[in-house]
Amino acid sequence: PLGTGQIEQWEMAEIPAPPAGQFPIDGIVQVKGEDGKVRTYQRTARRFGDPVQFMVEKGAWEKWSWLNLDTAGWPHPQHIHATHFRVQSRHSYNVADRFGFVFDEKGRTVGGGTTAPVEYVKAEPLTAVEGGWKDVVPINNGELVTVAAKFDHSGRFLHHCHMRDHEDMGMMRPFVVMPAEVMKIEMRGGHPMPEQDMPKAKAAAPNRDHGGGHR
Repeated sequence: PLGTGQIEQWEMAEIPAPPAGQFPIDGIVQVKGEDGKVRTYQRTARRFGDPVQFMVEKGAWEKWSWLNLDTAGWPHPQHIHATHFRVQSRHSYNVADRFGFVFDEKGRTVGGGTTAPVEYVKAEPLTAVEGGWKDVVPINNGELVTVAAKFDHSGRFLHHCHMRDHEDMGMMRPFVVMPAEVMKIEMRGGHPMPEQDMPKAKAAAPNRDHGGGHR
C-alpha cells in the first residue's frame, strides 16, 4: 500500500512468528492460507538497489507468488524477464484494514506491516487466456497469484510491475540465474565448511638454526 512516499514491491522470506501484541512491525506480513495455517514473512528487499535475494538454478522450475496487499487502485501486472510461465492459481484474500504503517520519531512513514493476518477467502477461476504461456500476469487488489516458470538462461535479470510509473517508483528487483555447480557454491556462502573439507592444522616446529624462530 501507498504511505511510504511511493508504492513498493517487497521480496519476502518465511520466518517464525514474533510474539503477539507487537504488530504492526515494519516489513512483517502474516498470511492465513487456505489450510488455515498462519505464516509469517519478513521483508528481505524493498528497493531496486538492495542486494540480490533471488538466486535460481539454470534449468530449474520455480513457483513464484505475488500478494497484492492494496485495497484500492490499479492491479499490478507482474513481469519476469528471460522466461515464460504458467499461471497456477489465483486466490482472493481479505486484506481490508489488515495493514498498518510504522512511523519514525518525527511522525514520518518509514514502513509498515500487517496488524492481523490477511485471510484466504476463495479460489478465483482462471480465464481461458491464462491457460497459455505468459510473461505478464495481473495481480488484482487482495489477490495472491502463483505461477510456475522454467529458467533456461544464465545471467542477471529483472522482475517488476509492468506499469511504467510503478517501475520508476522502484517496483523492480534483480534476480540471478546460474549453473547448478555455481549455485552449490552460492548457497554455501556464509555457512561453515564441512569438517571433511577443512584444511588440516599444521604445527610449526622451532628452527634451531635461526634462534628458535618458526617457519
